Amino acid sequence: RFATDVDGDPNAKPSALDPRFGKQMSRYDREIHDRVKERWQPGLALMNQVEDGVSAVISFTISETGAIEDLSLATGSGNYAFDMSCAAAVQRAGKMPPPPKSPWPVAILFRPEEKR
Repeated sequence: RFATDVDGDPNAKPSALDPRFGKQMSRYDREIHDRVKERWQPGLALMNQVEDGVSAVISFTISETGAIEDLSLATGSGNYAFDMSCAAAVQRAGKMPPPPKSPWPVAILFRPEEKR
């Protein structure tokens, strides 16, 4: 599970991908997650090309000013267009609210079944 899981385990151990892997989300993380997911627009044609069970993880950091930095595809789905639609959602979200501490690492899991 990822930091994007609302039902995360508060006792989860850190992972190489994100030290908050599996843990419950903070209010700030929830705000960032929701802001990005609201802007995710993969489109019907793309969603018809991608099967359930496929996923992508986009990681980035948020600077003290709220700027998105170091945007990358942490785990690809195998479908370039799907992966790029996920990264575009982060870019469309634009400047974020300043984080509690900086830099603030974020990893968001995207699954096609979220849009079906």
